[in-house]
Amino acid sequence: MKASAALAARLSTAAAIAVSGYIHADLYLNGGYRHIHIIGTAFLLQAGGAFAVTLLLAAWRLAMRKPAKGLTGAE
Repeated sequence: MKASAALAARLSTAAAIAVSGYIHADLYLNGGYRHIHIIGTAFLLQAGGAFAVTLLLAAWRLAMRKPAKGLTGAE
């Protein structure tokens, strides 16, 4: 896969996950889901996890630069 196609796929996936996280956060904050015993907490956790995955996908090269150097021994 070309680098530009891989970047486009990664960024579009990150955008879709961010939208999912936003929807879950909105339902927790404004939709009354925070008052449902276990489900409300799950909605909050899913929103936080989605935003974390979005950041990792968006900054993949920057996030993986140091671990890759450590594995390969590159300077």
